[in-house]
Amino acid sequence: GFGALLGRKNVKALVVEQGEGMQEAAEAEKFALAMGKLEKCIAKSPYLTTLANEGDLFLLEEGMEQGFCGVNNISLRTDPRLFHLSTSEIMRRYGPIQGDSWEFCRHRVGTHRLPSALEMMALGSNLGNYDSEVVFELLEETIELGLNPISTGVLIGWIMAARQEVPSDSAFKVKFGKTRGVIELIREIGEGRWGGEELGKGVAHLEATYLKPDKQVKISSHINGREMLPVDPRGAWMMGLYMALGYDDPPVGEILLQYLPHCSLFSKAEWAVVEENLMATFNSIGLPKSLFAPLLFERSRLPFKQLFLRHPATAYRWVSTKLVRSLLGSFLGVKVSLKELVNIGRESLSIKESLNGPDIPPIPQRFTIDTFSNHPKGCVFPFRQLVDRYQFLRALDLAKYRRG
Repeated sequence: GFGALLGRKNVKALVVEQGEGMQEAAEAEKFALAMGKLEKCIAKSPYLTTLANEGDLFLLEEGMEQGFCGVNNISLRTDPRLFHLSTSEIMRRYGPIQGDSWEFCRHRVGTHRLPSALEMMALGSNLGNYDSEVVFELLEETIELGLNPISTGVLIGWIMAARQEVPSDSAFKVKFGKTRGVIELIREIGEGRWGGEELGKGVAHLEATYLKPDKQVKISSHINGREMLPVDPRGAWMMGLYMALGYDDPPVGEILLQYLPHCSLFSKAEWAVVEENLMATFNSIGLPKSLFAPLLFERSRLPFKQLFLRHPATAYRWVSTKLVRSLLGSFLGVKVSLKELVNIGRESLSIKESLNGPDIPPIPQRFTIDTFSNHPKGCVFPFRQLVDRYQFLRALDLAKYRRG
């Protein structure tokens, strides 16, 4: 991640010193009024209340039902033992979750930091591990060594799968469901000792170096050289598209609020463009991503969910952007229309496309050809069709913006 880039340049810290200039709202009274409404919105938000009280581990239960949990190197889509990693079981085992902030990194349970849902899957179910105490230990070890817990968990899951496919006499004898030796493996990767430096080069390097093509296809778990998230795209098509686009956050419409039906390819492609525009706007104006759902969705008009399913193109009219526009407009001292707000995100995405190009890297082929899993709703991920539809809609959306 970003820390690794700094480390490669021998940069230990960045220090920002506040200058003499002060940023003040152009219309202080209106801005204060908008901030008051924002505070009320946060206090009343069911989504943020759940996030504050439980973290985002409720996604594990959603994942078990929808079939997008990463299990055993993201080869299986669910497992009843995931219950042992859920919020209710952790609270039963360790007591109440401490901390009332909707920023999950501030939550603690017992003496441990509460993992996010992605961290819990990466270091838990993706390794065949359903003991939350072991997840806590692995999480603390990765953080102590400066490793990313999610990519580290996906890497170790791939190593376990590779050992099944190609047995070896390697010193790292780790297996799915066996936690013995995992913490030592993490230390070797973090410290670059006893083969850990080679493993630390990641899944893409290891599979290209040590596996034959047929084995690579069978267990691959990287996208464009980067470890994928511990999410099975066969149970979350829009999340699969987002991973290919390089995003690390679950889509609000598909996963966080469960608005989109599993097999609605058209809705997922169309909403991917809508949500991506709005997310880029949030990032550009400095609003935290945790406020995305409560500010835009929970304040929307009552029939929004039903219309959303039928006519995703109308989402801009039905998502409530008034408070966001009030905050931005009163700070800048100008009136901000819906089109102007969305165009902030479009400008960001236009720059991104001009720098990176429009091509979207493929996801591992196994998710698009193999229906085998332990989830009752067996399917393959129609990635190519989804990408084709998304690219058409994205090009159309940016073309309209550039003409304007």
